[in-house]
Amino acid sequence: MSLNEVKKQRQLTDEEVKHYIRQSQLGDQEAKDILVERNVRLVWSVVQRFLNRGYDQEDLFQIG
Repeated sequence: MSLNEVKKQRQLTDEEVKHYIRQSQLGDQEAKDILVERNVRLVWSVVQRFLNRGYDQEDLFQIG
């Protein structure tokens, strides 16, 4: 997923997050995937904070 695709995604509402968390706890893989995909934007924003500290961008993203 490219950064442009990430930026275009709508953030989940609090209710949607709660719903997908409940579903994922019940074993719903699609709900887990949605949570991960929709939180990539958050991971990317954290990665940006560490870029000037000598860490590899891809490594940081994978950790996130």
